[in-house]
Amino acid sequence: MQITLNNKFYTHNNSIKPKLSFGVRLKPPLKEDTITFCGNDDLLNAAPKLIISRIESAIRDKNNCLGEGCEGTVYSIPQTDYCVKIPHSAAHKKKLNFKKFFSLQITEEDKINHVKAHLGDGIVLMKKINGRTLVSCSDNIDDLASFPVSSFREFLKQISEAHNKNMFFDAINGNIIINNKNRSITAIDFVPENSFTCYDDFLPLRAMYYSLVDLNTDSKNRRLIADKILNAALEELKPGNIPCLDISEFDFGDFISIIDTDYDKNVYSKIESLLLLKDMEISGKNVKHKLVCLYREIKKLLHK
Repeated sequence: MQITLNNKFYTHNNSIKPKLSFGVRLKPPLKEDTITFCGNDDLLNAAPKLIISRIESAIRDKNNCLGEGCEGTVYSIPQTDYCVKIPHSAAHKKKLNFKKFFSLQITEEDKINHVKAHLGDGIVLMKKINGRTLVSCSDNIDDLASFPVSSFREFLKQISEAHNKNMFFDAINGNIIINNKNRSITAIDFVPENSFTCYDDFLPLRAMYYSLVDLNTDSKNRRLIADKILNAALEELKPGNIPCLDISEFDFGDFISIIDTDYDKNVYSKIESLLLLKDMEISGKNVKHKLVCLYREIKKLLHK
């Protein structure tokens, strides 16, 4: 991995939240999914004719509707771990032409968005994700704030993997599914990066924060969530770890500037030094002792 270090940190007005206007926003929010199976057969192993029949049956029952957004309506396919999205451009048709096209060939972009198959009229079959959108369970923000740092780190890796494939996460509450059982945080809507012409900077920590908190989140939970996002990113810089992003792409400066916390004033400068040391480690220089000491020092400051 080639590292190009750019010690440029962005500072934004703390009162301004970037308004991202792309992607699926579900109204009403997705319901919590309870999935049951009839045997161990995977729907995708069935013949296309049977798959299409199951989809047609699913969308005839309004009880299977998981939510409606600006792009289309999503329906659960009962007794499977899949759902189907019917785009608005096709929904007005008296009879959807499922049979016009069916393909299990998917792109890297499809994989990031949990797409498993394409059908006629722009219909897509997707993996159903157990849990609820953060919008639909905002009363349970205490649960999210109690998730371990590892949950937030996996969330960061998901955003980073998408970015490395030129996909951008639309950072809104409605595009997050949390699962209290396995304590996972899953992003469900990514678009090509060039779609965000109004928002050029890639700021992953900011995106995480604004997708997990809103105006109704109390100060205690804001601080807990901010702490875990920061610690998740620092885990990527831990001695010996291979970061999920180029060193220059970690937006620590911007992140610290937008969150309403009282971090030690030395935290930012020490993180900046940590980034430099991590870059040296990646390039093959022996800075392990310095990196370990500084990493531990920052962790202590964060726990004050």
